[in-house]
Amino acid sequence: VDEGLGTKPTTQVILYTGGNSKLDPEIADTFTGGVVLTPRFLPGLSLSVDYFDIKIKNVITTLTAQEIVNSCYLQGNQDACNQIVRNGAGTIDTINATFINIANFRNKGLDFEASYRTRLNGIGLPGQLDVRALANYVSKLETDNGIVKINGAGYMGSQASFLTPKWRANFTTTYESETIGG
Repeated sequence: VDEGLGTKPTTQVILYTGGNSKLDPEIADTFTGGVVLTPRFLPGLSLSVDYFDIKIKNVITTLTAQEIVNSCYLQGNQDACNQIVRNGAGTIDTINATFINIANFRNKGLDFEASYRTRLNGIGLPGQLDVRALANYVSKLETDNGIVKINGAGYMGSQASFLTPKWRANFTTTYESETIGG
C-alpha cells in the first residue's frame, strides 16, 4: 500500500472486508415516461419512445485498500482515514474495507420502438409479415464511488475503454404462414 508520501518500504497489511451494521438503505429517484402512437391511417404500425432517468444515492459498495489510502492521504477524506489502523510504529497495519454507503449511480436515456404487422394476402401471398426495430440511446451511465467517477456511456475518459455504446439497435423481420406456395 502506497501512502503517497514518498518512497517507503512495502509492508504487509491485513485487509478486513465484510458487512457493516451502520449501512443506510440505497435511495433511488427515478423518472420514466413514454408515448405510444398507433396511427389509424396505417393499421399495424406502432411507434413508441420511452425516457428514463434513474438516480441511486448511497449505493452500498466497498473500496480497495489502495482506494482507501488514496482517499485518505491524497483527498483528505476523514471517513477513509477512519478505515486505516496503524501499529505502534505508525505503519499501516490494518485496513477495514467493509461495505459502506459511498457510491452514486445514474442511468439516463431513451428507448425507441417501431413495429409493423401486415397480412400479405393483398399481394397474393399467404401469411403475415412482422417488422420490428428497437433502438436505445444512453446519455449517462455514471458510477461514482467517491474516489473515481466513470461515465460508462460511450467511451470512458482518456482510457477509451468501451463500456456501453451510446446507441444500440436491433432489427428483426418475421414471416409467418401456415402454407407456403399453396
